[in-house]
Amino acid sequence: MTSFLAYVWVPGSDIPGVLRRFIDRYVATEQPVHQRPLSALTRTYVDLEPAERDEAELENSPRQPEAVNAFSVYLRGAARDEAIITLTEESDLVLGLGIDDRDQSREAWDEAVHLLDELMEEFDAVSGMAGHDGLAPPQSALAWADEEPDLRVGRDLETRIEPI
Repeated sequence: MTSFLAYVWVPGSDIPGVLRRFIDRYVATEQPVHQRPLSALTRTYVDLEPAERDEAELENSPRQPEAVNAFSVYLRGAARDEAIITLTEESDLVLGLGIDDRDQSREAWDEAVHLLDELMEEFDAVSGMAGHDGLAPPQSALAWADEEPDLRVGRDLETRIEPI
């Protein structure tokens, strides 16, 4: 059970490198239940050598109703409850980590805030947010702007929002 979620928006200038670092540090890669989407994501976006079935595998990943190209992959975290990787409509990344807090303690919220700062610095993120369960990973700059998290840090993403 995840109680707090921390997400950072990372510009897509080095998707393979950023994903490799995030997966190596934060994803429990040995978990067989998550191997198929993780393997498809890694081959397609890190190794840049997708297998024939990878596109179909990633198309089954959760998408928001308005998503065209964006999707999210939910994975078991190595040191945290879960790790979430989202490729956005803008071809950027939203990286997220979930913190388990069955006791709803103040320490877990403090940990989420610290984790958000850590992720911002580690991945040169331009914006970040943290909130309680139910805060879905935004799949576009517009969805990011529309979210109402408990905490927001960094830049506003309005310049990334495409006019309708």
